[in-house]
Amino acid sequence: MKNEQATSKSYDISQILSVSRGDQGFVQTMIRMFVVQTPFYISKIVDHFEKGNYIQMGEEAHKLKPSIYAMGMNDLKRAVSDIVSAGRNNQVTNELPSQIQTLKTSSEKIIQELKRDYRL
Repeated sequence: MKNEQATSKSYDISQILSVSRGDQGFVQTMIRMFVVQTPFYISKIVDHFEKGNYIQMGEEAHKLKPSIYAMGMNDLKRAVSDIVSAGRNNQVTNELPSQIQTLKTSSEKIIQELKRDYRL
């Protein structure tokens, strides 16, 4: 049994558990997909940002949005939503670089938590 409380987690998979109807294979698949796909999407977000391809940056962030919301990653919701909006508006805000950094560093931390918690 783990000593950590649920509140110390950077994620909350209760929504995925609810949708899964007890199918642990589904839960594991969703977690693995997040762990594998997120670094790929973030690297594309960073690359598009650095090249000034803001529309494409927003499109990549939009691909991350459902999993961030489904996995209860409240710390990342605003950052990913703002990155999507910046892309849709093809406009850079002063906060955009820090939001991308937040998305990158927080998701790296969450991926490490998930790998530890689910032995991936």
